[in-house]
Amino acid sequence: MVIYNVRIAPYVPTSLNSVLFGIFPGSTRSFLLLEIDIEGLGSSSSQCEFGFYRTNNTSTVLTLLNGYPTDVNSSPQAFSGVSGQGPGTTAPTAGTLVHEFGLNAFGQRYFWRANPNLNNAILCSGVSTNNGSTSFSGGLILQQISGTPANSQIGGRIQIGEL
Repeated sequence: MVIYNVRIAPYVPTSLNSVLFGIFPGSTRSFLLLEIDIEGLGSSSSQCEFGFYRTNNTSTVLTLLNGYPTDVNSSPQAFSGVSGQGPGTTAPTAGTLVHEFGLNAFGQRYFWRANPNLNNAILCSGVSTNNGSTSFSGGLILQQISGTPANSQIGGRIQIGEL
């Protein structure tokens, strides 16, 4: 397993259920979501919740982000999938909610880590429809579930292990 950190740049959602971040497996490899380390703030007027959802369709992401391996090897293996921020021309459709968390109005850090035996890590199986270009499926997306998007901000890092 190769471990990667993927940064989620600070982002202000434009509307509820808009895609803030997405990560999709490569065509022949799977990954486990191992850690979520998010900072941000919600709205003082309403509860602000965010969630990671499985994707149901082939989609695109707007701004591609790199996964950085934690290995100190001089030539570590590159992440075979893709991650990105914001919806592309074809927004992913949210499927099953797999993890949710809230942020308060004054700024907060949320941290989650899979158990040491990885029995609660979130698996994303590699799918043959990922062709290395712009269309991806079978991944995870981050969306705002509730709260006032214009008053929310979120950023941070997730850690994955590619199998």
